[in-house]
Amino acid sequence: MGSVQSPALHFILASVPDKPSPPPAADPSGTTTTAIKVLFANTNPDLGGVDSSEVLYELEMDDGDAGEFALIFSSSQMTSFTAIEGIKRGKYFRFRYRAKNVIGYSEYSDVAYI
Repeated sequence: MGSVQSPALHFILASVPDKPSPPPAADPSGTTTTAIKVLFANTNPDLGGVDSSEVLYELEMDDGDAGEFALIFSSSQMTSFTAIEGIKRGKYFRFRYRAKNVIGYSEYSDVAYI
C-alpha cells in the first residue's frame, strides 16, 4: 500500500477587533490655527486574536461643519497625525478611528470634537 499526502490545514482563530478607546485627542504642542495634531492610542488592545503587526488603524475627520467623515490617515502603527487640509479657525472638527484585522473592521472609537 502506498501513502497519500495532503496539505496541512491552517486555521486562524480570530474575530474583528474590539472598539478602540479612548477617542482621539488634540496635542496642544502641535496644534495651531491652521493645523490639528491628533493623538490616538488604543488602550483596549483586544485585536481579535491576531498579532498587532497585522492590524491597520484608520483615522477619519469631518469637514468642520458636521459633514461626512473622510479617511485622512491609515497606518499599522498607533501614533499621531497632523491634519492640515481644510482647517479653519473657529470650527470644531470631529475625529474617530477604527482598527482592521484579517477578519474585518472594529466599531469606530467614540467621536472627539477638536
